[in-house]
Order: sequence, then structure tokens, then C-alpha cells
Amino acid sequence: MGAGPVDPAALRAAARAGRRREQRRAALLVAPLFVFLLLTFVGPIGSLLWRGVTDSEVAGVLPRTTAALGAWSGEGLPADSTFAALIEDMREAYAAGTLAPAATRLNYDVNGFRTLMFGTARRLRDAGAGNRCTGGAYILETAVGATATPGTAGIGHGRDRNGSTSAAELLRVSAFGRM
Repeated sequence: MGAGPVDPAALRAAARAGRRREQRRAALLVAPLFVFLLLTFVGPIGSLLWRGVTDSEVAGVLPRTTAALGAWSGEGLPADSTFAALIEDMREAYAAGTLAPAATRLNYDVNGFRTLMFGTARRLRDAGAGNRCTGGAYILETAVGATATPGTAGIGHGRDRNGSTSAAELLRVSAFGRM
């Protein structure tokens, strides 16, 4: 009979320490599951949401055009320097083989835009650098096969009578991602 009086405060402290030890053990057992869920469920969904609101493909491939369009008010046609920036960006991207991501991204918004961009880039390459003294809109119009007049013929969204996309529409879609 060697048990003396039991201190209730010491008993409560021992019970709290035992509960904390059990909670810590349970948390350590659940931690791998939590990490697994973060990596396989929350991570991909977050990545998908992020890609849904960012659009770096076009700006990365057409940097001068993006900068020039940032200064444009959206009224009428952009300055001739904007068309020249698009021409230079497309020539460089086509030569470097980096035009595909931007063309694919723009094709999500406008069906057939990938074909239009690659066809325009090929025609710009074939036109050569000798046309640099001519206005950028003229060179782009020649390569696209349309005019840079807003609302040409009123057929479709910025398309001419033959259904070709105008040079201005090429710029507008590059900037705003829709026709």
C-alpha cells in the first residue's frame, strides 16, 4: 500500500501530454496522405487554373508586337510601326522555329489562325528583307492577301470578300485573342 495521495494537477498534465503524443503520432501517420493529395490533386488543378488565366505564348513569341499594341488605343488601324513589329517578330519566330506555340494558342480562339500565321510567315520569309522600306501594313497585306482596312466588305469578322483575314485583324487577334 505504498500509494500516497494523487495530485489532480499532475494527473491532468500527464493526460494532456499523452493526448498530445497521440495527436502528433496521428498527424505523422496522415502526413504522407496529405502530401500525396497535394501533389496529385491540388497541384494539377492549380496549374490548370493558372494556365487558364495566363497567356504567355503570344507575348513570348511576338514581343515587339505585344509592346506596340500596348501603346495602341484600339481605335482605327495601329501605327505602321506596329505592322512592322509584327512582320519582324513573325520572320524571327519562323526562322527560329518558335512560331508554333503562339499560332496554336491563337488558333484556340480563331479556327484556321495557325494556318494563317504559318502561311503569312512563309510569305514574309519569301518576300525577303528587301521590303523593309515599304510600309509594314502593305507588306503584311501582301503576305496575307487582304487589306488592312477595318471592316473590309463587312463579311465575317474583319474578313474580305474572299474570306481572307485582314492584316488589321491579324494584329487585333494577336493582341486580344479573339475575332
